Amino acid sequence: MRTIIEQIRALTTEPGFIYTLALVLLRDLFMTPEDIADINPREHLNFQEITFLTGLLLKEKINLSIPTEEESAGRFEEVYRLFLELHKSYHTTFLEELGDLAQRGRTSQTPEQSYKKIFGAGDMVAETIFYGGSGAYDFQYLEFAAQKYRHDAAWIWSHVGVGVSKMGEIAKELKTLHERKFNNFIGSKLAGFRELCKLGLEVFCFDGGDLQKFGDAVEPFLNAFSLAPGEVNAHLEFPGQYNELQSKPIIRLEGGQYFLPIAFIISEAIYETPFYWMNVDEAYAETALLNRGRFAENVTAELMMRVFGPQNVYRDVEVREKKGHVVTDIDVLAIVGNKAIVCQVKSKRLTELARRGDQAKLLADFKSAIQDAYHQGLQCRKALLDKKNKLFINGQEIHLDESIDDAYLMCVTVDHCGRGKCTTCQFQATRSLAAWMRRCR
Repeated sequence: MRTIIEQIRALTTEPGFIYTLALVLLRDLFMTPEDIADINPREHLNFQEITFLTGLLLKEKINLSIPTEEESAGRFEEVYRLFLELHKSYHTTFLEELGDLAQRGRTSQTPEQSYKKIFGAGDMVAETIFYGGSGAYDFQYLEFAAQKYRHDAAWIWSHVGVGVSKMGEIAKELKTLHERKFNNFIGSKLAGFRELCKLGLEVFCFDGGDLQKFGDAVEPFLNAFSLAPGEVNAHLEFPGQYNELQSKPIIRLEGGQYFLPIAFIISEAIYETPFYWMNVDEAYAETALLNRGRFAENVTAELMMRVFGPQNVYRDVEVREKKGHVVTDIDVLAIVGNKAIVCQVKSKRLTELARRGDQAKLLADFKSAIQDAYHQGLQCRKALLDKKNKLFINGQEIHLDESIDDAYLMCVTVDHCGRGKCTTCQFQATRSLAAWMRRCR
């Protein structure tokens, strides 16, 4: 893998590679519904591959000299060849383990143990994370960001100079600007390859004048979300490592121009990054963490209310024994008839080492983010089904029309971990809940 990445890095240092990157962006980020139905996804780069490629480009200052058509075409083909090889490299351990298993034949391991060893290996998880989906649409990130930092608005305004809602408006405008420029690019008559390079790159570029309607918010926004090539990503070597482009997706070019290769990332950055700004402020970090947890519970409760009605959803519920001792607490509880849904909310996310496939760190992060919440959910379920226990909110008892005879568990995380199904237990709990809801209909 290291050799392949070194070759990709070498490509990004060639003069004028940014124009080849622009052609990759035009090919892989702009598609009609008809295109999407016909393309082979394996022949295109996903946004995470493009983010990694651009992150490597930013390790050095960007050379804006235009290459020849032959040079660019060669680099273009090499990008796709190398990223295909990079993807294949993730499967090396998997194939070796399968070969060993075939040679050993039957072993002392059960089929389930063999399955976990192969598909739960660090390389397999890292591959799933890097090549997985985004976890949310850009408009969802922006919608949730406004809620996530609602209680941090004063800090963000005083330290950054622009509110989260205004950040979202600017992000939407930049995406719209991409679309308008792409439509103009498609409709233009190109005089030759040099013009193709210039206009192709222009689709992803803007200057302060393009955002003038946002007035005084533009400068602090650009200060917060832009970076200078050659001054970042010194330690970026592998997928899964921290890539500064993810926090600051706008690239400063010479002449007051800005280059935004992937409009989607700006929405993700608005959702993710302010928490880390606040976390650096020792005087405010604890408050930021409390607000993060409050946001998670609030959103979970609001989403449950849309399904089960406000009168059937409760937050911060204590389950008490007859003598008043608190047995456990429930973050969000929904009750319909004699059935309950227990939501346990966590704000822990995967660390860099886990995303890179470190087995021990992956298991530890998973335990903190999911397994602990599920075990706590099991305790809550047991306590709910004990008819001698009672439910309280803020010291007031909840009087139910029917006693609860079954409870379903739901683990909720604030962040997208990169895997479609995190655990067997979570999947089984979700499947059971879905089956029950189908019966209710």
